[in-house]
Amino acid sequence: MSNQTFNFKQLDKMPLTGLFIFMLTRNLRRSENISEDELEVVEYYYMARLGEIEKFIWITIIFTFISSSYLPIFFATALALLSIRIPSGGFHSSSTWGCFAWTLSGFLLTILILPSLSVNIFAILIIAAFSIIICYIASPIRSAEREAFIDKSKDKKLKYFATIMTILWFIVIFTLNNPFTTTIMWIIFLQNVQLLIEYYKRKLQTKGRDSCPTEY
Repeated sequence: MSNQTFNFKQLDKMPLTGLFIFMLTRNLRRSENISEDELEVVEYYYMARLGEIEKFIWITIIFTFISSSYLPIFFATALALLSIRIPSGGFHSSSTWGCFAWTLSGFLLTILILPSLSVNIFAILIIAAFSIIICYIASPIRSAEREAFIDKSKDKKLKYFATIMTILWFIVIFTLNNPFTTTIMWIIFLQNVQLLIEYYKRKLQTKGRDSCPTEY
């Protein structure tokens, strides 16, 4: 019988997702028909999917407490972000709660603060050009954990899909002019700013490793 005990800090997952994965892996271990490597794959599979769902549920609850009138804009902004973020990737926090904090901050910024800024058509064109170019050059960027589970042969398809979605969203932004498209524009812009930062950060890390002398 397994003596495994539940520890939220050790698992570093969203609470409900962490509890579900703990119970699932505990039962799988008892069957003794699965290796630790296979358990790791199962754990990551559910953590990546259920964890994201739970994260957005908590953010939805937070916006509900702020004002339920923000929910339609939040859902539209989240849809735009996910359609680009999933294929393009970007910055990945070292902890689940760090990821939650960054995501929540991004939505608060794009829904409550940035829409108050006045931008003309020229500024929107610059934001659109920047976002499309960066998305094409830098994506996809995965988390270190995901590298072991995803087929890199799909990188070009992910890049093209993310870039096409970015272009399509800016067509919507240029076609419509309302609070929804304003927040969508800002969330896409922030997504590509962090994508650019993470892209050059990893370039510098790779350059640093390559410049280190090899010991024999």
